[in-house]
Amino acid sequence: MVEDQVTNSHECYVLFKGRPPRIAIRTMMEEVCKHRGHTMAELVAPGRKAYVVRSRQMVMWLADKLRPDLSFLSVARFLGRTDHTTAIFGVGRIERLIKSGDPSTIQSLTELCRTLGIPTIDMARPVRLTPLALEERIARHAKRRAEMEARRKDEAA
Repeated sequence: MVEDQVTNSHECYVLFKGRPPRIAIRTMMEEVCKHRGHTMAELVAPGRKAYVVRSRQMVMWLADKLRPDLSFLSVARFLGRTDHTTAIFGVGRIERLIKSGDPSTIQSLTELCRTLGIPTIDMARPVRLTPLALEERIARHAKRRAEMEARRKDEAA
């Protein structure tokens, strides 16, 4: 049974049985824009305004937690970025803000999770991928590695 009662103020790590619910990144982007008060165009624009950057990072964090089937590169490209490291940094930044107890980030993510229909639990606990999702991610990375090695061999030949 999924517990969705709040035990303390750090409440937004998502918890689900089996696979996470399949929520489109576009839906996440729309909800973040509504919640933070700006447009989708601002979210994918190349600008670096702090409030827009934080919104992008929230989308990246949500995508990382709710869509383990997507790579960092695909999440970054969906947000108009060119490099996967942008998404890695964004997720890490939100994780650090959660761990430090930043109240505005915690409150925003809690409200976003509720809006998206995701049960929330204690934010202080790290999210663990379900065994099935973890196996899928490992298999996907192994497949990519094999494809890259094959391309390198073809180029070298």
